[in-house]
Amino acid sequence: MALAACLALFAGPAAGVEGTGVKFGEGRVHPFFQLESRYDSAALYAVDPQTHQSQLLGDLILHFRPGFRLEMPSPTFAVDLNADLDYALYTLNKSFGPNSPSHLQGDADLDLGVNRSGKIGLDLGDHVVRSDRAMVPSVAVGVLSLFNDARAQINFRPSGGALQVEPSYHLTTELFSTLLGGSIPGCADTYCNPANIPGLDYLQHTFSLNARWRFLPKTAVTLDSAFGMRSYLSGTSPNNNSLKAALGLAGLLSTHLSTVLRVGWGQDFTSSTYKSVIGQAEVGYLLSETGQIRLGYLRTFEPVGGSFITYGDDRAYLDTRFLLGGRLTLRAVGNFDFLTFRGPQARSDTRVTFDAGADYEAKQWFSIGAGDMVTYASYGSSASKLTRNEVYLRLQVIY
Repeated sequence: MALAACLALFAGPAAGVEGTGVKFGEGRVHPFFQLESRYDSAALYAVDPQTHQSQLLGDLILHFRPGFRLEMPSPTFAVDLNADLDYALYTLNKSFGPNSPSHLQGDADLDLGVNRSGKIGLDLGDHVVRSDRAMVPSVAVGVLSLFNDARAQINFRPSGGALQVEPSYHLTTELFSTLLGGSIPGCADTYCNPANIPGLDYLQHTFSLNARWRFLPKTAVTLDSAFGMRSYLSGTSPNNNSLKAALGLAGLLSTHLSTVLRVGWGQDFTSSTYKSVIGQAEVGYLLSETGQIRLGYLRTFEPVGGSFITYGDDRAYLDTRFLLGGRLTLRAVGNFDFLTFRGPQARSDTRVTFDAGADYEAKQWFSIGAGDMVTYASYGSSASKLTRNEVYLRLQVIY
């Protein structure tokens, strides 16, 4: 009954409102509600109170996710806000000892655009998310992350916009906490234990300069550069200054063929753990307006802290999406990552992820999504490995 009431609330017409959404000033608010059922074969690590050994537990997790999107398009002052709350209810392992793994997550993204059609514009924004999908390379299970990225960007568009120069600044923080605890069996790294993850809390200042020169209507030369200064709040990891810069080409080579080519240099200035060529090579094929295939290779690096200082990521990826009948979207995404950790200790990890599924728009206000995501990870030369299978079904209503 409660779900039916929610469906009726969000799907029903609003009196006096034309079109979708609720009129809000010059814009519209689109409320939505998602209900997701996800079986995760590697939902969390927990310590068995009898054996005192870590064990990997599967669980059926229900996600209750209300949210809204605010759209106020304007050439002088545009506002775009997406926000949702997500309560993750663990139905099989409701409690393990005195604690419960059920928790509240959330995601919000605010984007403000000032004078976007002029020669000089300003973009301000903030992205905050609390999630159990923390991007901690050493451990992917049993960690909660509170991530916030505040950003400011100036947009210069001289000569009618063919040339765009975009200096920007990001202030990023990420705080970690443990979901029950437990560690990856067989992994020798200190940070394979989620209980130690709060030692990786960090604050980072990033100064970027990006530019694009569109020498053809749909093709541009690009410059991407960023200098980052990361400090770890616990003091147990060394601070890190790093630079990434690349020149490239992006756009359509023909009616059906697109490309992204970038090559540059990445360097860790603090400890010189990473000094190497970075870049990206991607080819995309547009079968039609309703289908595309992208195949590519990415090489980059990031600071990581803990037992290491930086890690390099060599990634091969494939992304395919097709729209059938204007309502059914089929998708398949695959990544292969080879991670090389560098610093006082060294380690090489392998991670393979494949996600296939479909989304069906039954009505303008109601859609159904389903899929299966498989992840395989091996940690260094140890016998520690992780195989994770996630099967999910998602219902969404939006007005």
